[in-house]
Formats: sequence, structure tokens, C-alpha cells
Amino acid sequence: MARPRHMAADNQPVGKPCALTGHHPPALALRDSIVGVADVMLSSTARLDSENGEGPMPPLDAGSRMNRLNAKKSSAVAHVSDDTIQSIAKRLYEARARSIVIPPVRDELPAGDIAAAYRIQSINAKRRIASGSKIVGRKIGVSSVAVQRQLGIDQPDLGILFDDARFCGNLVSVSRKRLIAPRIEAEIAFILGRDISDPVRSPEGLLGAISEVSASAEIVDSAIQDWQIGIVDTIADNASGGLFVLGEPQPYRLSMQFSALEMKLFRNDEIRSRGIGAATLGDPLAALTWVANAAIELGDPLRREEVVLSGALGPLVPFNEADYRIEIDGFPTLNVRCVP
Repeated sequence: MARPRHMAADNQPVGKPCALTGHHPPALALRDSIVGVADVMLSSTARLDSENGEGPMPPLDAGSRMNRLNAKKSSAVAHVSDDTIQSIAKRLYEARARSIVIPPVRDELPAGDIAAAYRIQSINAKRRIASGSKIVGRKIGVSSVAVQRQLGIDQPDLGILFDDARFCGNLVSVSRKRLIAPRIEAEIAFILGRDISDPVRSPEGLLGAISEVSASAEIVDSAIQDWQIGIVDTIADNASGGLFVLGEPQPYRLSMQFSALEMKLFRNDEIRSRGIGAATLGDPLAALTWVANAAIELGDPLRREEVVLSGALGPLVPFNEADYRIEIDGFPTLNVRCVP
């Protein structure tokens, strides 16, 4: 099976080399248990929402949450076969390798079967690791109301960041030919100074784990035709992951306030997207909390030096040949040039 084009080793044409390390989980500790994955994602979202009283899902009491999880377990176990899972995973992987699109995969699975989608994601993550990629972090996807409206999705998801999809520096160039149907979004990235091995009760509980922060760009991409995605499609396709750019990191300070930060994303000096830190689950720190707890429950906790992309601060913008500039209060300007 061909290696996906976005996994080429030429991803730092401009800017400083990335010093961040990666890791090879012994068996990619994202568990293969369909039921386990569904429980993780639903319970993590419900927990964060119930604590904050906000987010894409309404607060759930204990009984409602249990009923929802039991329903998901029954749906996942009863209706999806391993052959179906493997077939979808292979088609998605090959679509990425050939830079082509395929029809949505959600109709081949039970409606809303998030567990099966994460299993597909895990299978293809193992393929990437076997081909030499290393995990360098995680990302939350579809955490912004603006992006949820753009894509017609009402809940966040979790994706994996790989070393061969990473660019570093405040001025980078990215080749468009490596991608399928890319869009760019501005985010806050957190670089961890220690492992997060214990559940995080609130954003305040992870402040000591953050080493550095940076303005970042995620160049999302989709192997699903015309971006006609539902939550199952995007999760299976690694949360529509493509490439990501880390601006020059800044030391993290406890005095930093992220929710009120203003963001502007320019294309050739024209503002194409704008937003604030509160766009992602109310605060980028809340998004980091969500990712940390999901990773713990999946059995692969966030690790020291990993990067966490905390979600889009504004709407997605098509990524074509042009100069893109991201301005976020308190951070150096991030410049990303899209080249042929």
C-alpha cells in the first residue's frame, strides 16, 4: 500500500527545524475496543459540558449520560462488522496516498457510530506508524460553533498529529500539491512540559503541564468528496487532519488569558476569517482539558513535549496558492505561503 503523499520528508522548506520529539506507541494505545472508544468520546464531552454549562452538547445528568452510552454500545456492537471497518480504513488510507476523494463512508455504518469511526482512525494511524511516522501530539476538531455550522457537525472530535505533517517557524511555505481539498484555520497550540496522566477536573488542573504556547495554523484536509462530511466521516479520516504549522513558541505564563484573544486570518492582505479564543469550547484551555481526558481514557495519555492543537478560533478558509497571515493578540505574526 502506498505511503500517503502528505507523509513526505520535505515539510520544512522555510523556518526553523522542529525540535519536538515523537513516539511510537507499542501497539498504538488507542484501544481497538469499539465500545471503549464510544464511551471515551461521549463521556469526555458530556463531562466538560456539564462542568462548564456550555459547549456543543447540553449538560447531561448521570442517568441521561448512562442511557446514551448504553445506546451507543448496543448500536456499535450489533451492527458493524470487522470486514466493513477494514474496508473503509483501506479506502481512506489509499485515497490519502493518491490524493483523491471517495464518497462519504457514514452510510456504510450505523447512524452516528462514533465508536466505529475511531476504530477506523486507529487502524490507519497504525499504518502510518508502521511506515515510519511518529506521533507528536493530538488535536481537537470541530470545536468552534463557526466551524460546526460550516460543516454541519454538532460535536468535537479527536485526531492525531504526526511528525511528517508538521512545519515550524513564523514563515513557512507549504506545497498545495500534497493536499486534496485543504482549508486553513488559526488556532492556539500548547506544548506540554510534562505528561498528563491523571484526569483533569478543570482547566486549572493542567496549568502546570503547559510549557509553551504558540500561534498555529492547521491546514485541514478531507478525503471525502466535496467536504460532505458528518461526524463519522471526519473522525474516520483522522479528524480531517492534513498539515499543521507551529509559530515560534512563547513561554507559558499563568497570567495568560486565552478566551478574549482576538484572531485575524488574512489571505493576500484581505481578512478572510476572524474570531476570539472563546470560540473553541469557551476557552482553548477547556479544549486542552477535553483532549487530555479523552487521551487518558483511550489509554494513551498526553506526553511531555507533545503538541495539542486546541481548535479553530474562526471559520475555515480555502487554502490555495496565496500568502496567508495569522494575527493573534500577544503572539508573533504567523505567515504561511501556499505554493504549487
